[in-house]
Amino acid sequence: MKKLSVLIFSLYSFILYAQSINPELLKRANAGDASAQYEVGNIYYGGYNVLQDYKKAAEWYLKAANQGYAPAQNDLGYMYRYGEGLTQDYK
Repeated sequence: MKKLSVLIFSLYSFILYAQSINPELLKRANAGDASAQYEVGNIYYGGYNVLQDYKKAAEWYLKAANQGYAPAQNDLGYMYRYGEGLTQDYK
């Protein structure tokens, strides 16, 4: 029983540790850096060290896209086309 509780605690600790975004990247993104915003969007889109969340990815892509950041505009367009994290919209 003790081994099981240690295993569960270890797994829980790993999940908590893995659920994070580099604080420096997040700081830059929140300060308005379009390339950092795009990177945060990529992290949420792919589920890299966080739970995959298309809605959050779209929010970060939109911030970068509104600044004219072409890669974010492209990926946001893809998400609209396929309805990933937002309502499908071909326009």
